[in-house]
Amino acid sequence: MGSSSSTIRPAPSMEQMHRSPSLALIVHPEYHHTLPMEPVKFSFWDACDDAVLREIASYLGDAQSLLSLQLVNRRCRRVADDDGLWRELCVAKFNCHPDVCTGAATWRELYKFNAEAFKYILAQTAAEALMKLGIRATAQNFVLNVQGISAA
Repeated sequence: MGSSSSTIRPAPSMEQMHRSPSLALIVHPEYHHTLPMEPVKFSFWDACDDAVLREIASYLGDAQSLLSLQLVNRRCRRVADDDGLWRELCVAKFNCHPDVCTGAATWRELYKFNAEAFKYILAQTAAEALMKLGIRATAQNFVLNVQGISAA
């Protein structure tokens, strides 16, 4: 047989693992007490650069997802609170001109204002349409007026 480029190596000894943590095996949490030192905890969020997190956040595409991302940890909160992300949402969802947010207001505040205004306009339009059908709409209930009968 010819020589193989891959050779089978014996498992590292305990002494080698003590000197080089990179040779350590994955150990079940129940047996961490048998290790010479506490294993290094890996967190995806800690390993990601802020630029990568911002790129991920830019693909979320809606306010609810950005608000949910803010609940993950402090870094995600800072990244998801980026004014540029809220600017992109305002432009995409409400067709805002990029220069419209000037002064003290943030793009997040502008997004919130536009979302609430949109809901208000939609509710008013729905109420007007219902009134044309003989249904009186209020904030608390809908009242149907059919031949003098009122049902609340």
